[in-house]
Amino acid sequence: MRFGLPDSLLLAAVLGAALPDFLRIAKGRHDAMPGWLKSPFFYIGFVILLLLGYLAVRLAYGANGALTFVEGLAVAYAAPDFLTKLVSKQGSETRLAASNPSLRKWWAL
Repeated sequence: MRFGLPDSLLLAAVLGAALPDFLRIAKGRHDAMPGWLKSPFFYIGFVILLLLGYLAVRLAYGANGALTFVEGLAVAYAAPDFLTKLVSKQGSETRLAASNPSLRKWWAL
């Protein structure tokens, strides 16, 4: 037990939080290396996402005390991914949701 979590849940927290970035890199594997991958801000943000994934799993584990590896992976994946989508300015989805707050368009995001 490390950092207040069983080892398997700690691994799930790290893998789940890193999964969105791994998928983004794998998606563009046939293209040239993106510029954001060379930026130090990417790595700072990556560490922050890992910490957010850990905190989400830690809170979920503390709430009920019994999380499986898959549940921990899902919680860690969803927390940073949700936060980055919430605060990102890239794409038209956030502008569309802010300019026209209809429930149908929000649900489609």
